[in-house]
Amino acid sequence: MLPFAGHLAAINLTLQKPEIFLDTLNILIEDSTGLMPGQKVEPAEEKLTQAFKQTLLHEFDGGAPVNPKKILKGALALKKGTNTAVTLKKFDVVIMNPPFTRFQRLSREYKYKLEKNLSEPAYRNKIHGQLGLQGYFMLLADRFLKDGGRIAAVLPITTFTRQGFYDIVKFFFSNYEIEYVITGTGRAAFSENTSLREVLFVAKKKRPCSDSLATLCFISQSPTYMDESSVKLLAEKIRATRVSRKEIKQTEVFTQLIFQKKVLETPESLCHLLNLPSKDLQEFDLQFEEKMISSKKFSKGKEIFDRLKWGVFENKRGLDKLGYYELSVLPPDTAIAKDHDIWLFERETSDSIYTKNRKTGNKFRIPKSSIMPQFRRFSGQQRVILEPPNQFVVINTFSELPKFLSETGAHEDKAKSITKNLANIKLKNYFKSGAGNSFLFYRGNLSALNTILLFVTSSEETFAGPGDSWVMTIDKKHQPLLSIYFNSSFFLLRLIRD
Repeated sequence: MLPFAGHLAAINLTLQKPEIFLDTLNILIEDSTGLMPGQKVEPAEEKLTQAFKQTLLHEFDGGAPVNPKKILKGALALKKGTNTAVTLKKFDVVIMNPPFTRFQRLSREYKYKLEKNLSEPAYRNKIHGQLGLQGYFMLLADRFLKDGGRIAAVLPITTFTRQGFYDIVKFFFSNYEIEYVITGTGRAAFSENTSLREVLFVAKKKRPCSDSLATLCFISQSPTYMDESSVKLLAEKIRATRVSRKEIKQTEVFTQLIFQKKVLETPESLCHLLNLPSKDLQEFDLQFEEKMISSKKFSKGKEIFDRLKWGVFENKRGLDKLGYYELSVLPPDTAIAKDHDIWLFERETSDSIYTKNRKTGNKFRIPKSSIMPQFRRFSGQQRVILEPPNQFVVINTFSELPKFLSETGAHEDKAKSITKNLANIKLKNYFKSGAGNSFLFYRGNLSALNTILLFVTSSEETFAGPGDSWVMTIDKKHQPLLSIYFNSSFFLLRLIRD
């Protein structure tokens, strides 16, 4: 827990029972992955004045050197002079909402430290370079949970649907009775201000029997419209499923029972059930898969791509530091522009395009020799073929570039860096290395407004912006057929399922 979060937790706990006076809190400001039961954590009293400064994760992981006064570590107290050391122990219940940080955002050094911190024999082969941060916290919860204790966690659904987590899933389905895996169909997340689909995971630390069943629950009503009494009623219905071992299908909740041993044999089976929360869809998917397997007319996409030597790669990330948003021009009908979306395409002539600053209304002419087409995002895209192009990225300098950049609000140092990288063609080469002529939906938000296409094509080299797509360069004669399949209901079903 970081310093500011630690103080908020202390305030929240005291407000739960304001009539009770406490001098000691079991709140630690520490990288918890390095803690062990039985360990004694010293008080953090002497550095309390620094608590409201922002602390970064790398300051706990042995990364970049920092001022030691900025880091607050240890056991937290309510007031100065009352701190006491805390001796850690195992617990009957672990409740957590761990960080959902993707593995791509974890430094190599911190991944190494996490692997070292969680080095118990039981966790070997569970930790690897493509494990998101919540996976490490699930193992940490196991470390601090007593036998017979319960874990209750809010987790992103990718914890159960991504191949990188399958070893973690197998560990829990082998060593725990999985009581409930609950997800929403009315709203993707239980938490506020997130677009990630979440699950509530409840399990008991006890070896499962051969006939142990996990209860999957799909709630149709959004948490926004639930009150305390409706939540209690819903909980009773879900609990009744587990007690009676009978599934229910009602308007507000749909439950399924799955043998834990089936998940151990095929972890993807849990993924398919969670992603297709409907008996009808599940049955249709099974029939469709059987037909594909029995037919000689279907081939795996990877086999086709490898045979035809189509290069497929993920779109570029981390573009903000390079000045991408200052150089990006979006279609004029962009439905939901984000704060960093500045330039909109207006019209073109034989040698230039005209752009408009959506915040100031000021317009600029950019020579076509200084731009290349781009594809930014699937939401709002209504044409399978990106022609004529109406979204671009600047790849070369032009006469009005200094004024163009000043209109974006870029600070002086960043504007100088962008200009330099355009002049020495560093940015041009970078953008061209992330270009292709076909783009397939990947890890995006299917529920985003006006998302109706999953595959688009271009006849010319087009940069893939920081949306979520697979980028490929394929023979143009194959584009129409792939467009039909990848934009079909059948592919949508497979995409949702997997």
